[in-house]
Amino acid sequence: MMNKPINNTLAALALAGAALGLGGCLGGGGGGGFDCEAQTEAFDETSAEQGLLQAEVPAEGPFPMAMVLSTSAVNKLLATVLDQDLPAVREEVDIFSVTFQPQLPTIEIASVAQCPGCVITSLAFDIQVDTGVLGEISGGGNARLALPVGLAPISNVKTGLVASMDEASFLDLELTIGDLSTQDVQLVEDVIKNIATDYVRERFGAVEVVRFDSWKLGDDEMLLAARGPMIFPEQGTIVVGLHSNLLLPASTTIEEQAALPEGSELGLQIHPELLLTAMQRMLNTGAIPREYDASGNTDRRGDHQVTLDAMSSSDSDKLNTSFTIWRTGGGLCGFAQVSSDMSLSLDAEGVTLEADNFQITDGEGIGMLLSDAANSWLGGDFLQSLTENMALAINYREFGVEEEGEVQPKANGLKIDGRGLSVFLNLD
Repeated sequence: MMNKPINNTLAALALAGAALGLGGCLGGGGGGGFDCEAQTEAFDETSAEQGLLQAEVPAEGPFPMAMVLSTSAVNKLLATVLDQDLPAVREEVDIFSVTFQPQLPTIEIASVAQCPGCVITSLAFDIQVDTGVLGEISGGGNARLALPVGLAPISNVKTGLVASMDEASFLDLELTIGDLSTQDVQLVEDVIKNIATDYVRERFGAVEVVRFDSWKLGDDEMLLAARGPMIFPEQGTIVVGLHSNLLLPASTTIEEQAALPEGSELGLQIHPELLLTAMQRMLNTGAIPREYDASGNTDRRGDHQVTLDAMSSSDSDKLNTSFTIWRTGGGLCGFAQVSSDMSLSLDAEGVTLEADNFQITDGEGIGMLLSDAANSWLGGDFLQSLTENMALAINYREFGVEEEGEVQPKANGLKIDGRGLSVFLNLD
């Protein structure tokens, strides 16, 4: 960090301009980039083109953000929302009766022939067969059914990932039971097949496994909505795309990254352009202050403004971010373009960000004279607000079951590469 504050630089320049009688010239159209009217116009044009919204959240991909759910995560979420009290079913069959006691169903993310939008639900059970003459014979097994999964809109920003157990169809049955004739075993299997299928359909119905909500970030007009899902049987994951009504460049897409590292149950993928546009929107609405004084402190009547220009990721484990500092009043005007790296790390609260490696890359007018003094200015209110709000966006937690407090995701990994940013989580 440089010790020389930017306000000292500006003050010296202002005194020099006044001593030379240049203040009016430089502030009123003297050229050389010092023209305050021209700089104000350039700033207004730049800021007006950033952080714009579309009329609606797009329904189709490609997606700038995605959530990857493992089999383990899906089953933890499912167990949270299912009725835990599962009564037994008794059915009379020919000369004997069958008592069927199910356990909670589980989901296996696997391919299902003739049903590309399906996973598998397994229903383990115990049975008692009352034969009358031979007494009761115990057994058990597992019924597997094809289970359609999809997204159901709840509102314009809330979407549920739904397991349509009311549409489940029987696949196969594993049954262990002794001391029955082959004919009787076949009869019991037919009964269990029907009982298990009806039980899943009627007892559970359409189950909302997890609900996705919009960001709790900035104003209520910046939205996220879930789309998809996509099933990846080989990786054992379901990927839910998240789209925004932010107006994003056509190239803003998260490539399909369906695999999760060992030890992680969830993955959140974010394209840097989504973060950039979200932060630009927050600058437009005032959630991140745009106006500052000469010392870089927030000042709604200050002569200095900031625009956020670019954000990209690479294999360096950093987000490269570009800003422009504008001076649009006070007699000496211009701009400085600044590049900064943002390092990301994990702590108990999730992802945190820290900016470093500031460099002046271009400028005009007084901006050409800022040099490394911009370090102290950018190290103030602007970067603090920017990094805090970026952390809020990256630590997206607006997903879970309908009952609040049941699911507590915790980040346990972080990755940045040329495709974007990934945060990996577990469910406590």
